[in-house]
Amino acid sequence: MVNGVDEPVFLDTKLLVYANVAESPVHDAALAAIETRYEVGIELWISRQVLREFLAVLSRPQRFHQNPKPISNVIERVRFFRRHFHVAEDGPAYGETPGPTAACQCSAANRFMTPTSWPQMQNV
Repeated sequence: MVNGVDEPVFLDTKLLVYANVAESPVHDAALAAIETRYEVGIELWISRQVLREFLAVLSRPQRFHQNPKPISNVIERVRFFRRHFHVAEDGPAYGETPGPTAACQCSAANRFMTPTSWPQMQNV
């Protein structure tokens, strides 16, 4: 159960994949889970690792979609995520002083939203 707008949620790769592949057996539930939280103002977090995994998964055949998505479409989805979700950094950029990593940049790291957490997180 989500306790309020001030509790951010970290979205895992599977959730983003399922929400973006209409052929996924849980597409509607995944999309609704993300949209509902976004619409009520809950901070949604992803990491650069999640973006890399999303690109890798959708650019090759999967169990529920045999044809990889066109890379231009996948890149546009990543751009969309970067505009609408908070992106936790993996670590410092080349030449920068080390700072917070994806694991500690937000309290969302303790509130992962994965397919197994959907039943508990349906009520916003």
